Amino acid sequence: MWTTLPAAAPLYRVTRTEDTWDDVLLGAGAFHGDGGRYSLSGQPTVYASEDPLVALTEFGWHAGLTLSETLGGHTPTLNYPLLTSAKLWRFHLNTAVALADLTSPVAALQLGFPAHLPYNPHPHLYYSTRTIATKLRAHKNPRPEGLLAPSVRTPVSGPYSPKQVVLFVLPAPTVVSHSLAQRATLLDQWDVEMEFGTAGTHASVMVADPLIAWSAPWVRLSGSNPVPKFKTRPGSKPLSTGSWFTLDVRYTQH
Repeated sequence: MWTTLPAAAPLYRVTRTEDTWDDVLLGAGAFHGDGGRYSLSGQPTVYASEDPLVALTEFGWHAGLTLSETLGGHTPTLNYPLLTSAKLWRFHLNTAVALADLTSPVAALQLGFPAHLPYNPHPHLYYSTRTIATKLRAHKNPRPEGLLAPSVRTPVSGPYSPKQVVLFVLPAPTVVSHSLAQRATLLDQWDVEMEFGTAGTHASVMVADPLIAWSAPWVRLSGSNPVPKFKTRPGSKPLSTGSWFTLDVRYTQH
């Protein structure tokens, strides 16, 4: 059930374009928002991953959901084409971090949840997963600084199952003498452009287009260096800058 994120293991996180490096590990979005899959409103939490594609895919799912909810509102006010932007950060922590691995069968037994619960693809009902996270935040021996959970929005690739690293922003010296932000080192940063195009014709969406490829947004990165490949994922390659590529975003488990 327990695992360790090694010191200096690179992590990736996507944030808003207006965020600076000082904002990345504060967990302010989770604190001020409605909460996430593993956090209640008022609980500062950082959602990251060792795999850059997981960070981008999770962002792509949220961006598509936001656009589709706008489209389904009383007075749809979409701007065309369907473009959104963000920042991708690469960083590491200079200490090892204790995590609860929710993909472990032992975790399901010890915490009392069905093994398939963390893989639930529902977009909004997070009561059960938030309850698990709340139990872990109060766990004493060991006291985890977060959890390892499946990324439901990222496709499985052979034996590789994509995962999120969910970090609890705990007040120091609860676990260690320094906060996450104080233990973090920035390694690189990219600007992210994302566009949702038409289904079939692969063109920019305009008001007259009936079908949108919600599960296949285009992404273009801007930065000084390519994003390094994540060796654990089969067939992984560096993500180049300056050219568009397509993400595979899952809205259901399979």
